[in-house]
Amino acid sequence: MLMRCALLTIIVSGATVVLWQLPTDRGTVPVGPWPIAVAVDDRTGHTFVINNTDGRHPGTVTILNAATGEVIRTIAVGVLPVAVAIDERRGHVFVINQKSSSVSMLDATSGQVLHTIGVGRVPAAIVVDETTGRAFVPTGTGDVPHSGQVSIIDTARGALLRTVRVGDAPVAVAVDTHTQRVFVPTEGTMICPSSRACHLSGSAVSILDARRGTVIRTVLLGTAPRSVVVDQRAGRAVISAGGGRVSLLDTRTGQVLHTGTIAQEVNELAVDSQTGRVFVLCSNDQNSDSSVSTLDVYSGRVLQTTRIGHAASPVVVDERRGRVVIANVNDSTLSVIDARTGRLVRTLTAIAQGPTALAVSERSEHIFVASADVSNGPASSTGNDHTLLALFGHMAANGLKVLRHGQTGSVRVLDARALH
Repeated sequence: MLMRCALLTIIVSGATVVLWQLPTDRGTVPVGPWPIAVAVDDRTGHTFVINNTDGRHPGTVTILNAATGEVIRTIAVGVLPVAVAIDERRGHVFVINQKSSSVSMLDATSGQVLHTIGVGRVPAAIVVDETTGRAFVPTGTGDVPHSGQVSIIDTARGALLRTVRVGDAPVAVAVDTHTQRVFVPTEGTMICPSSRACHLSGSAVSILDARRGTVIRTVLLGTAPRSVVVDQRAGRAVISAGGGRVSLLDTRTGQVLHTGTIAQEVNELAVDSQTGRVFVLCSNDQNSDSSVSTLDVYSGRVLQTTRIGHAASPVVVDERRGRVVIANVNDSTLSVIDARTGRLVRTLTAIAQGPTALAVSERSEHIFVASADVSNGPASSTGNDHTLLALFGHMAANGLKVLRHGQTGSVRVLDARALH
């Protein structure tokens, strides 16, 4: 059977690149070194690719046309950008610059940097609440006691509104816009009795009022948390912790409804509010198969466990088509999971070398796969650098490579409709 292909010509910086496409492939475009995060703004039709560097030079943001994959422009931001979030309602994009301890606010249409907002030390995550017009940025590390904070930013003006103290080493953040609650897992909890000085007491999740910016409750977890996601339809916050533990919290009350243990260490979480499923990516090490466990978001019951590739990490949920797409870093493959059953639908091979980030566009019906394409030169090992370990988490710990300054990564554009 003859497979139809299409010829695509892309002109980038004066050079013409000819790409032969399979039906699922819309082409590959070069971006900056180490594309670590990708986000899509369906209102403007732009895809924002956050490019890291060697930790000394400013990072960049490559803006793509989400429909064609064409590079629109590339702009400089702060040093060591690590995360991105978009306020589509106000037309602003927020980029976390970890080593600069700042947030760059971009115009989502033009890509122009409008403001640079200083935040606390070592910011590593961000979430936007479009209902309240606030962005929440956890900062601080376990190396500096009592440094855990959440910086709250006005997403319309790009101004820092206030800084709230939480436990040490806040590792992630998620928001439920329905209940106006923000969830910040921390590795140490600040307890402040009225009669004694404040002290740390175990790992926990700090729950903030999204409108007032105040901590309204602290829930102890017992083991070091790693990630958090929220299912707004179900009213659940899902938090992973060390030892393969996963906890479900009521987003309105903060009550822990269920805690269970998955067989392997948890790498990442994702949730599909359409099917009421939580997807838990697990692996013991880079040399063994990873797995994805599908949980019922209401009960926490494990419905299905499916083996996939090695070092599964980036994950994106396509709720429109009921698919979960997982990048297997060491295999350079994509696993496509049925969002209702949790079963493997298909595996796409030779997708990209070392996929680092994923995003889906509902409007253009494309999936964007960022990767560290080292074909243009040698790469350097991450070693045990503390900043890189904090940035890349288990990927750096597993000994993956980091691009040197001047090298380029890439983004492959796939047709989401063909991933069935």
